[in-house]
Amino acid sequence: MYTILRRKSITKTLDAVTIEKSGSSPEVVEKLNHLTALCFGKDVPLAETQERFIHSDVVQLLLHRETVVGYAFNDHLQLAGHDVNYFSSCFVHPEHRGGVYVPFNHARYAEIPMNVIATRTQNPRIYAGFKRFCEEQGFRLFPDISGVVCRESVAVAQAFAPNCSNDQICYNIYGRELMADTPRADRSIASLFETIKAERGDAVVLVGIRK
Repeated sequence: MYTILRRKSITKTLDAVTIEKSGSSPEVVEKLNHLTALCFGKDVPLAETQERFIHSDVVQLLLHRETVVGYAFNDHLQLAGHDVNYFSSCFVHPEHRGGVYVPFNHARYAEIPMNVIATRTQNPRIYAGFKRFCEEQGFRLFPDISGVVCRESVAVAQAFAPNCSNDQICYNIYGRELMADTPRADRSIASLFETIKAERGDAVVLVGIRK
């Protein structure tokens, strides 16, 4: 079904494996699409998963006793004069969530170790997890919980998404709300997410810059 290139244990029961895309069967993409729908709480077009799988630079699977329970895509991008590890899709089966996102991100970073990293999200929980990951890896995250950005982070965000505002918000970039029920932001980051309307398809571009 797929060929494993590298394997890393990220918890006592879960391994992150980097796979060879070219040798993977169509059933792999179908399984990843099913996981996406399970996490979002609604169906996702198979073509979207196929496109991201094909165009990603790194594909990693999360295995529990050799069963696929999650996956992630990462891309090596050139943005505003920087080599950037872009953290694209990442999904983990609900039964295996809890303390997984951050260690999985460490495994994802190891595949493309750059001084600038980025992702985009509508989900406050992803912001919180990415923030913790940045702290552990020695990155400063923009925007911070108060919405502060810097010239460099805005340049990276706007190179990634030209319609991105100066506060790194991309209005209607997804065209829809991705999840059936997007989590609400807790008090610590509520002000950052108050202008992001998931139902409109908005997202915030997160940029981490090595301190």
